[in-house]
Amino acid sequence: MPKISGTIGQIGEESKRAVNNIARELGKTPEAIQACLGNIPQCASEIVSAPLVLPVQAYIDGLYRQSEGRTHSFSPEFVALAQQYFSVDLSRITFADDINTGSGMSVSYCDRIFFVRHGNLWQDRSELHHVLHELEHTVQCQNRGKRTYLAEYVLKAGLDVVKKGRFDVHDVHDFEVAAEAKANQVTDILWNKIRSGTVAAPGSPMITPQYQPQPYTPFPSQQNGDVCVTQVNSCKWVGPVGWNCMCASPWGLQSGIIR
Repeated sequence: MPKISGTIGQIGEESKRAVNNIARELGKTPEAIQACLGNIPQCASEIVSAPLVLPVQAYIDGLYRQSEGRTHSFSPEFVALAQQYFSVDLSRITFADDINTGSGMSVSYCDRIFFVRHGNLWQDRSELHHVLHELEHTVQCQNRGKRTYLAEYVLKAGLDVVKKGRFDVHDVHDFEVAAEAKANQVTDILWNKIRSGTVAAPGSPMITPQYQPQPYTPFPSQQNGDVCVTQVNSCKWVGPVGWNCMCASPWGLQSGIIR
């Protein structure tokens, strides 16, 4: 979602003027705007064709052009990790890194996230939180549809400008509040799974284990062990210490040694 705050270049200045125009109109006819907010889908078809929305749409179009040839899909490992917490198909969302959004903030739309930097969510908890926040914006957009979402954003942004009395909707806008709430809800759950090793990062040895169990010997220890230790996990397995064993994992059966 285009976060209309700060200095975001020429297109951003046009967006800022657009929102300020909305704010002035709200001051004149607040009843009409409130009525419109009561029926967003019907209202959006009128708002989206208004000049107030055009600069924001131009800004988004510019981000898509800037990201051409630079987009990626989220890894299957991340989709498997996070999909259950989102109502849209994460495998269909693309992203681009190191995009100049003009504001220093990432921007999300229905099917693409424009990150202003290059991070690693598998190693940085704050980056994971950031990604989850932006993904929730794609959910909001897809649930409403592109045209309705953009119209609703611009309309509500203008309302927030009036309510707060200054031009900074990032913290007060209900889309932002909802996205941050989702990120706060899910981040620790996923981060704990990553840090505990129950999920594998892309390219990790956990995906294609390189561990080779000790070779079988015809005279293993007669002492019994009760745990099978593999490269990626462990499980209960009673048998002579040193014998081969197997543990189930999200990546299939893993060979190990009884300890």
